[in-house]
Amino acid sequence: MVNKKIVVICSIIAIIIVGTIVGINIKKWRKYYFNDIEKTNSLENDITNNTNTTIENETNKTSTENVVDESSNIIRGEEEQNTTSSEGDKSEEAISLAKKEWGETDETVYYTIDNVSGNIYTISVRSKSSTAQLAEYEVDISNKKVTIQ
Repeated sequence: MVNKKIVVICSIIAIIIVGTIVGINIKKWRKYYFNDIEKTNSLENDITNNTNTTIENETNKTSTENVVDESSNIIRGEEEQNTTSSEGDKSEEAISLAKKEWGETDETVYYTIDNVSGNIYTISVRSKSSTAQLAEYEVDISNKKVTIQ
């Protein structure tokens, strides 16, 4: 006859061994899974940063043949390039003043020019991750005055 105590003890030992094996495999799976998530998030951030940098670089490039006036979406020829480049300097100055007001070290945002009326620029501060508008500044570049809207 089979001793019931021995069967119970062997069963408990078998359950402990199986539980240990399953637990070790779960730990390995979690480590592998969470490392993949971190790598994916890092890759997504790199892609987003590279895309934003590329878009900013493409926006800042000027063509020798045609220049696009972003405020009115009119394509201008070479004869008006000098005025457009001075407008570009003013745009950069307006964005620079808005950056100083918002905080230049904030890497989670970007700045867009929403409207230009003479020397008054409307600058939006937008989140890089969601593109949502976080703040809107009215910048008067003639007297370097920045007011939040």
